[in-house]
Amino acid sequence: MMLARAERDLAQQRFEEVRKLANEVFAIEKDIQALPGSTTVRERIVRTSIQYLEGLSKRAGGDWRLKREIAAGYRKAAEAQGLTRGVNLGRRAEAQTSLRKAATLLIEVRAAAPDDRTVLHDLIELVELQSRLEDESKNMTALGAKLDEMQGLLAQYESTAADDPGEWQFLGKMYESMAISSKGLRQMEAPMRFARRSVELRRKVADKDPSFASRGALSNALSAYAGMLQATGDVAGAVETFEQSLTVLEGLVAENPDHYTTLLNLANGHALLGRNVGGASGPSLGHHDLAIRHLQESVRLGRRLMQLDPNDRHARTNQAIAQWRLADVLRARDPKASLASYDDAAAILRALNTRSFIRDVSLVAVLSESTYALRALGRDREIHARLAEATEVCDSHREKATAAYGSCSEFTSRARAAVSLAEGRPAEAVAAYREWLGQAEKANGMEEAKDDLFSAFQLVRQYRLLREALLAVGMRTDAVDAERKMRDLVGVWRKKLSGKNDPDVLLAM
Repeated sequence: MMLARAERDLAQQRFEEVRKLANEVFAIEKDIQALPGSTTVRERIVRTSIQYLEGLSKRAGGDWRLKREIAAGYRKAAEAQGLTRGVNLGRRAEAQTSLRKAATLLIEVRAAAPDDRTVLHDLIELVELQSRLEDESKNMTALGAKLDEMQGLLAQYESTAADDPGEWQFLGKMYESMAISSKGLRQMEAPMRFARRSVELRRKVADKDPSFASRGALSNALSAYAGMLQATGDVAGAVETFEQSLTVLEGLVAENPDHYTTLLNLANGHALLGRNVGGASGPSLGHHDLAIRHLQESVRLGRRLMQLDPNDRHARTNQAIAQWRLADVLRARDPKASLASYDDAAAILRALNTRSFIRDVSLVAVLSESTYALRALGRDREIHARLAEATEVCDSHREKATAAYGSCSEFTSRARAAVSLAEGRPAEAVAAYREWLGQAEKANGMEEAKDDLFSAFQLVRQYRLLREALLAVGMRTDAVDAERKMRDLVGVWRKKLSGKNDPDVLLAM
């Protein structure tokens, strides 16, 4: 009798230990994200916590409640290790391992407690984290399956959800994540619906409890919704919504000037707004001076962030992207400043030795786009070396036919064609444009471009450049065909927008 009681007491002690770990130790990791230079300490916290979780897993036995808490610890570890859309340690492979362990445990927990609502909550969180990994990998089939699974789980969860801020906050976070992930599937009706629902829920929370955290969550939801508006062609609406998000962030920074995560979001917010206001490499309202001011502010904040925490991969990636976007806008008016910004971006990205979709595509883009600034400065001899480096990085994705190859080859094909034209080989330029357009058309790119404005921008730009190259070699019939395809796509967007935005401006006609 006493032995049985001792065993129960030991089990309860273990349960309380792991609950403390999940709820306090990882809470500390979250809290110190806001502190400059915290990456090394956070790495130690996560590493030590993983060791503790592994030890507890070996002793969990048949206690499903203990296993549930261990699974929660692994999920939190994964998010800290290397999941996108937040400050993380850039250790994606370790994050995958932690998620697999969490999933294995939750399968057992779900079998033991199929009707427990807290277990359903945990399962939704797990699937949400898994969908983020699939989105980052651009594994569209697996991503679609995860999103379908998540919608089913959420429908079941919402049917019994209480009408209180805690539930609103959780659901708002899940809908925001689904909006961002489902955008990659190019069917914009669902992402828009998820994004609107997220903003609605996050605003309810902030209205009832205007805490620092709830307002920060609202700014994130607004930013995600703005991205959906931009993709569907409502760039003016996107700008307005990005401005709302930025206003919230500026208020938070005014209250806490050294809050690292908020500063990171503010830097990214300025970059996103600048790109939509007047970015040169995508759909925008064409206000380039205003875009430069926002992008310069993003770069200024990013430099401060990199000084505060040199080990934060997320901040460095965002900084490189902001430098790239700024360089694009500066290129036509100040190629020397543009090249300096491209070079800064390339240096940051090269230093990120771990390969990823965003790192590789961004590096290829920076190297390829910088060749135009080099030509404007008369430094043509340097162009081939940059283009060779860009091509090598891009070609590393060719055999797997990944989304990364489709994205980065758009940049290399344009740069190669520009080199061919400048060196008097227009036929090679035609071949370069046609190679990428062939890939895009084979991958159903025209249908995607009818739903996503940025995809339309890319296709219109390539058809326009192909037409010019075809005219240079005297292939007028083919040039007319390229122009017809370009005009047909613009016509689709003219009908979609119905006067809300000028498609000729958005698509740089």
